[in-house]
Amino acid sequence: MARRLLFATCGVLLLAGCRQAPVSEDERPSSTGVRPMQAPIVARFQCNGGTVTTTFHGDRVTLELSDRNVTLPHVVAASGARYSDGVSTFWNKGNEAMLELDGRSRSCRIVRDPWQEARDRGVDFRAVGQEPGWHLEIDDGESIRP
Repeated sequence: MARRLLFATCGVLLLAGCRQAPVSEDERPSSTGVRPMQAPIVARFQCNGGTVTTTFHGDRVTLELSDRNVTLPHVVAASGARYSDGVSTFWNKGNEAMLELDGRSRSCRIVRDPWQEARDRGVDFRAVGQEPGWHLEIDDGESIRP
């Protein structure tokens, strides 16, 4: 019990010294309530026939395939996010996606790897623990996120 209390106290003291960085003008929501996209979002999908790493930039997506990279512009979709150049299409909604490439259609499902996602965001150090569950991410000279 004393050991658990000591660990909890140390964790509280560590996190008490952290504070959220001030929000800059370009990070504040606009009058429409929508924040401008700051950094690309990277996600990995397991598709029939392999893994596709997707990098979402507000107006386009880049698909990293085993043999090449393909960039597709964002197009209007009734639901989900759809990117297409008229020949190739990547359409995702939630954890699932559909990839049409080289005349073949493949169904895809997102692959979650919190360690890789942290690396993609530029995190240099990531720690996790249990009882109670916690995690800590540090990126060199930028921020500490509890």
